[in-house]
Amino acid sequence: MAHIVNVADGLGKPVRLVSSAVNLDSYSQYTRADVGGMAAIEKEISGISRLGDYRHFLENKDGFWHVSVCEDDGEVSGFLASSGGMLGPGAARSEEQAAALLLAELNRLRGEKVIFLVPAEYAGLVQRAYGWGGRNCELHLAQVRGNFQPFAGVSLPTFMPETG
Repeated sequence: MAHIVNVADGLGKPVRLVSSAVNLDSYSQYTRADVGGMAAIEKEISGISRLGDYRHFLENKDGFWHVSVCEDDGEVSGFLASSGGMLGPGAARSEEQAAALLLAELNRLRGEKVIFLVPAEYAGLVQRAYGWGGRNCELHLAQVRGNFQPFAGVSLPTFMPETG
């Protein structure tokens, strides 16, 4: 971790970590995607871009990844990648688009156990997830070392390191 922090510091880049805090058991519309558009929408929303990751998801050489995409007037306005029963990473300009992306992936994985992260500040999205049968199983905290751009849309993180 120290090596990653040192490299990021040398490049003037922030380091962001999303991790599980506690177990809380009691508590594309279609698959055509534009790698550059996916990177651009995440950059707009969260300040990072993972072009290499998105290229990897779309190439899907091992048949493990799937990507749903929202478009407005031919421009990517949201996307959500999935691998097995884990959804994310993804980003969307609006809560409605994030909900549509989540629902598309959940419908595709109907009958399977699926895990995903929803930002608590989007109460409407959280309530929709509950309405779909979702339940809380973990609480995640995001920590940033370095400059941080506040989100300008819905970030749908994942459980893997962010390479942006």
